[in-house]
Amino acid sequence: MKQLFVWAGIFIVFYAGLAAGTHFTRATNAKKILLAIDVSGTMESEKQKLSGTLSFLEQSPYVQYKIVTNSPNMRLQLLQDWSSVPDFGAVSAITMYVPLSLEKLAGIAGQAGADEIIFITNAADTSALRNIPDSRIITP
Repeated sequence: MKQLFVWAGIFIVFYAGLAAGTHFTRATNAKKILLAIDVSGTMESEKQKLSGTLSFLEQSPYVQYKIVTNSPNMRLQLLQDWSSVPDFGAVSAITMYVPLSLEKLAGIAGQAGADEIIFITNAADTSALRNIPDSRIITP
């Protein structure tokens, strides 16, 4: 019986160490996802749907999110820097009225240093975004 307890104790210590090491490694090397949101006038009616459309992101452990848009002056507008929970509150406060410029969103994405880029747009022609590596396009 003593051997069983020794074996079980060694197993529990080994398993706890392995789990702690895995957690530490994944937490310090989190996957970075850039959310590039189109703020053109056609997205105004869609912005209330964004949090529901992207709710699957909140359930991903060991992920950091950054939210950017093309601002009214057509430069990068940072809504949220790298954080473990995406905050769509700032997105719903924006009045979306700029002209559609997916090329600007593509340029922003290239400067982000993200592991994955998610473009959120309802544009009919998304060809400017399709050739960007490690990216996907989501329509709200």
